[in-house]
Parts: sequence; structure tokens; C-alpha cells
Amino acid sequence: MTRPWQTPLWHDLPREKGVTQMEIGDFPMLSLNERDRRWTELRKRMSIRQVDALLLFGSDAGYGRAFSNFRYVTHFADSRGAWAIFPIKGECTIMCGPRHIHLPHFRYKAFGSWVSDFRPDYGINYLIAELMERGLDKSRIAIVTCPPSTVSLDLIPQVAMEKLRQELPGVEFVDGNVMIAEMRIIKSEEELGFLYKAAELARKQVEALINGMQVGRTEADLYADMFSASVRNGGEPQLFNLMATGNVFDDDPGFKFLLHGCSQPGCPTMRKLRDGDLAICEFHTQYGGYMSGCEFSVFLGNAPKELREIHAACMEALDTGIKNIKPGATMGEAWRAMRKVVLDRGMDFVELGFHGHGLASPEFPDGGVYREEDVPRSAVLGDVPFEEDMTVVMNIDVHNPNWRKDVGLKYGEMLHITKCGAKPLINFPREFICNKA
Repeated sequence: MTRPWQTPLWHDLPREKGVTQMEIGDFPMLSLNERDRRWTELRKRMSIRQVDALLLFGSDAGYGRAFSNFRYVTHFADSRGAWAIFPIKGECTIMCGPRHIHLPHFRYKAFGSWVSDFRPDYGINYLIAELMERGLDKSRIAIVTCPPSTVSLDLIPQVAMEKLRQELPGVEFVDGNVMIAEMRIIKSEEELGFLYKAAELARKQVEALINGMQVGRTEADLYADMFSASVRNGGEPQLFNLMATGNVFDDDPGFKFLLHGCSQPGCPTMRKLRDGDLAICEFHTQYGGYMSGCEFSVFLGNAPKELREIHAACMEALDTGIKNIKPGATMGEAWRAMRKVVLDRGMDFVELGFHGHGLASPEFPDGGVYREEDVPRSAVLGDVPFEEDMTVVMNIDVHNPNWRKDVGLKYGEMLHITKCGAKPLINFPREFICNKA
């Protein structure tokens, strides 16, 4: 019986011309040399662990972060989710989307794709049949979803995992996420190029926030300005923008949302900006899947001295972090130095430190942001040294509880750890931005 994926699609039929190739630069793609570097190293690690194949599952969970390991192996992502089979020897296969998006041919091939075998996702039964056809029904298969602690390790739908175990009783399923997380810690030259570009997009979003912070405009206007600034310059649509606005001078009977940015309640609000408003945000920008992180704050009008003092503490913590984040220095030394600056001023923080950034947020290290008592692994990571070509994002969310317990400032810079020290990539304005009302 002919299986659905063996039925000829339009792109399998003879035609006069092949897939039209996009011009170089029209779409961000890493080279085949980068692919071969990764695949060689990955297959070595699979061999050591006696793994016959990887079974990858990607989804848009966590603003697409649950696709990060999938992207690292295949350089592919899709908002509908996807499966991939990556054997220790042979061709990688990706199953994604309904049949009709593969007609007349799958557009991703026009971008110089790392993978040539794209098929529609016909469901778990067809995935199982393909594994059996490849002779993997009595093998050791590593399941790959996303890095530890990014979203969740248990991302594969339960019904799918149960079906895999039921129909493939001879397969030993193991966790494959750690070996890929290890590979992702140190960035290659091409990866760094994409991260530098993502940081450029972050700077454009900061500028959009500054320029858009005007009386009479809405919170939704700010969000749209920032989103547009990235996408119009080659960035991937990234909806992670924890933005909050509020008036510092209002004595609200309730409380404000100005300690840490907030997830949007379905959409940004239509609240109109006015004199005395503060906007704080934490956002991501993506280029070719590679993610920059940034935090920034803008005031509208004449800021009170208490906010200016908080800003001074944030900038001192930022400079202290940059000074201490360098090859050979330990992570604990860096985040404790940053926190001492703030605590010595009698202030407090929500997040203060750094975490890894690359194809996802967080990557390793992911314990240097919160308090050690809140995240026990922070104490373990404290003895781990930084290495050249790591990339981290600093999170500086500071407030003065002796003034207000519901208002603070946020700043976050992305750093490339070079042999000479930490290099800031976004370079947002260091002065306290206070637009005229």
C-alpha cells in the first residue's frame, strides 16, 4: 500500500525549472559549513552515547523557544510545529505542516536549506511507520525538545509519546537535550554574526520606544512601533515584549505594574500616555532564530529624584557586570559584585545578574539572575568560569522599597565574552531618558 508521503506531490513531478533560489541576504541562512560542523560533532556525541537517531519535536511554546534545539540541528522552524528524524548515518527528514503548504514545492528549499527531505506532517502513525521503515524499531532513540528549564522537557503531546512507546516496544527512548545544550554554549563565528545582527535590531527597538513615548499615544502604539522596527529590518516576528506603563505620581489605591514588565493581556492596552508616565520593558529580537535580549525604561516628563537615583544604581550595576564578566572569572563573582552595588545603596531587585542567550532565552548559564535561595543551582553555577565566545544578557531590575514598592527601572544589555572581556552589543543610551511631556 502506498503511504500518503509516498504519493507524488506537485514538486515531485517533472517540470522545466527547479525551485527558484532566493538572493543571498534576502533570508538569513547559516552556511552548509556550519551545518557540517554541527552534524559531525553531534554524531560523535551520539556515537559515544550509543544513540542511533534523534527524534526532534519543535513547537511555538514559550514564544518559539521550544523550537531552539530543533533549529540548532536543522536550521528550521515553523509556527505550526514539526517533527524531525536525524539518524546517526543517512538523511535528515523534517515533517511539518499540512500537505497543501508543500505545493507546488516547499518554499524553505529556496533559501538554501540544510535539509532537502521535507514532508507534510501526516500524524504520529506516519512518523512511526517511517521509523520502522528505517529499521529504527529496535534501536536507541534520543528525544529532543528544548534546553533544560527553558520551557519544559515534557513538550511532546502525551498521546504522541504513549503511541510511540506502544507501537515501538523495542525502542529505548532517552533524553537528547543535554548533549545539544552543551554544544550550544560556545558560539561559532557565524552564530556570533547572527547575534550581532539581533542586537542591532534590539537597538532599533529601543530607539522606537524612545521616539514613541509621547503624550496622547497609547501603550499599543509603543508596542507596534517596537515590533515594526525589528521586522522591517529583517527580524523575525517576536512577540516577547514584557511592557508596562503607569503614572509615577498617581497615588493609586491599588498597585502599579512597574517593577518588572508584564506579559500582554491578550494585546497591549489602549491606555493613553501622559505626563509622569514610566514605560518599562523586557523584549527579545530574533535574526535567523538567534535571539538578543534587552531591557529599557523611558520616562515622560520631569522624573523625580528617586527614579534618577535608581537609574544611577542600575548603571553602576551594569558597569560592574561588564567589568567582571570575562574569561576565567567565575559567574558568582560577577553577579555578587553587581548585587553589592545595589544593596549597598539600600535598594532591592527583582532580577539582577545574567543568563545565556543564543537560540533561546535562557541558555546556559541560567541561574545567575535570581537570588541564590530562590534558584539553588545559582550557588553551584557560582564556581563556573566564563569562557570566550559565550553570549549572555544582563537583567537589571532595581527598585527602592523605601520610596515605592511598586515602581522600579529595568535595563538589560547583551554581551559577547571575548578574550579581552565583555563586549556590549546593543549599546543603548546610558543616560536616563526623560522625554518632554
